Amino acid sequence: MHAKTSAALRPAASLVVVRPAAAGSGLELLLLQRAERGDQNSGAWVFPGGLVERDEARAGACCDGLDDMAASARLGVPAGGLDFFLAAVRECFEEAGLLFARDANGASVAIGKELETARGPLRERTLDFATFCERAGLSLSMDGLSYMAHWVTPVGMPKRFDTRFFLAVQPPGQIVSHDGVEVVDHVWLSPASILAAGNAMRLLRVTRAIIEFLCGFEGVGPLMRWAQSERVVPSVHPRRCRDADGPSTVLPGHPAYDELGLLDPLGLGTAGCTLRPGEAVDLLPGLQRLAGEGEAPHRYRIGVADPEGVDIEVHFDEHGEPCATSTTGLEPVPLGDGRRAWLLRGVGILFAGPSLPPGAPLPEALRGVVRAVARGHGFLASVESLQ
Repeated sequence: MHAKTSAALRPAASLVVVRPAAAGSGLELLLLQRAERGDQNSGAWVFPGGLVERDEARAGACCDGLDDMAASARLGVPAGGLDFFLAAVRECFEEAGLLFARDANGASVAIGKELETARGPLRERTLDFATFCERAGLSLSMDGLSYMAHWVTPVGMPKRFDTRFFLAVQPPGQIVSHDGVEVVDHVWLSPASILAAGNAMRLLRVTRAIIEFLCGFEGVGPLMRWAQSERVVPSVHPRRCRDADGPSTVLPGHPAYDELGLLDPLGLGTAGCTLRPGEAVDLLPGLQRLAGEGEAPHRYRIGVADPEGVDIEVHFDEHGEPCATSTTGLEPVPLGDGRRAWLLRGVGILFAGPSLPPGAPLPEALRGVVRAVARGHGFLASVESLQ
């Protein structure tokens, strides 16, 4: 049994800033390069962002166009949703010098010397954001931010963040000036340029995924129309794993995603995300999979390494029927479509032969008994993902 526990989640916010491309068509987005700090984000190119501070809510009175009730509803949290919006605006100003705010006349604020010199004290937390806004007479332009993504750092990482990503267009008349402390460089580039082959920029998985998504928009207009539309923002929970090149992560929808959660709930990164023919994988105590090659189905050893186990080897024909020296310990289960599966009750695994269609309902008697489905090909699938 592993004693490791997962690091606590820390709330964070990030702001994806875009502008029309200089060439006249398409869009560009802002990336900042993190300073070397000896952590998992050092040297990476990221969007402006950082942790939500405990006193973030004090600046709520300076917000224009959004209150905590509406912000929380948008983010799907009971309260405190506005803090994420505030953190995104504050961090963008501290790191990049862009401030989403209006002056007393309702115009986009101009960044003069007085505002610029406040960035250091804000970063060092000797000046809080609420006091800064009050002294400068600013109204924060929350109506310019659109909630676009929610990512949670994988279980098992030394630092974990619960990060909300927002989207906004560069404020008119403002230019980027990275702080030179937390951020050592910045660029404006099109999404395609960032992802171009041979580009040496180090990107975090979430940054790359968002940039890949932005490639689907022809310009700022279509992107912002999408961003401002009514839609559900899913929470993305990557999982750690290993592949042929070493440590990696996979996203929901990857064939191995369910199996990784079952085999490696602590996120140790020891489970594989690829199938290698003939490789023996201990799925659960007393159950081992020998991966098939090509069209050959997997073979499963039941009772392996258990002195009192039956230690049988089973695989399935094209009809989903088991071919084994013995079916001791396997219970036949009708699936309701003329086929049947086989239940290994002790470990809660249902062997479904070549496949079990997504959404295929389990017999009522198996609810709460089956934890995962083992197919003839592919990875384990959790019951929740099939319903």
